Amino acid sequence: MMRLCRRAIRGVRSAVAFWAMLLRQRHRVRGIPAGDADLQSYPKTHRFRLSKDGLVPCYRLYSRWRAVSALYPDRLESLLDVGACRGYYVLRAAADPACRIAVGIDVSAHFIAQAKKVQETIGIERARFHVARLSDLSKDPSAFGGPFQTVLLLNAYHYLFWGSPTDPRAAHSHEAIFCDLSRICTARLIFSSPLEVSGLGRSLRARVEQSGEFKPGYTCRHFLEVAGKYFQVRERGALGNRPLYLLLRR
Repeated sequence: MMRLCRRAIRGVRSAVAFWAMLLRQRHRVRGIPAGDADLQSYPKTHRFRLSKDGLVPCYRLYSRWRAVSALYPDRLESLLDVGACRGYYVLRAAADPACRIAVGIDVSAHFIAQAKKVQETIGIERARFHVARLSDLSKDPSAFGGPFQTVLLLNAYHYLFWGSPTDPRAAHSHEAIFCDLSRICTARLIFSSPLEVSGLGRSLRARVEQSGEFKPGYTCRHFLEVAGKYFQVRERGALGNRPLYLLLRR
């Protein structure tokens, strides 16, 4: 009951802050430029618009950013977003004067092209976007500006483990993924993803059935066991209907 009350209070605070932000910018929102309607398309949790002051997120994205950014260190020095989509978290971090560099990677060239176009439009210099995999970064973190103080892995871990239509290569191993993460993350990992097969989307569950020998290992318990070898794992509320974890490097 107390957890539900705290969650409700956070939701109210986030809603109040969101509407206050919209009121401040209601006369400053630019229409979406021709060809940029994709900023309002899938995924629903990463929709935003452009204004004279920067980025205006939809409520779902804004509430998620508030929850995630609350777990940033007091001084955010560098950030990597694995599965950056259109780059909202990266661009917000890069706007922080203390942040030396903010990097977003994604296996979708379409999303990375959108992120670069937004970056060019709003003129943020310390952001970098690459079509790349986590394994690419772990081989040579310095080539991408790493290693990174803070790493985001939000709603992307299951694709690293099982593969996706965009990138069918799959790790099939918590150990392999965390070995890569340990090479690129120096301080904290902020994490939220489905960690049970039952929580995966229909198309991904079909991939699971094709790789049935790895299915027993894809559980929250197995994930936490492996994560605990590299990080101190702390649950810090929720992101949507999934737990939000703060992982601190050992």
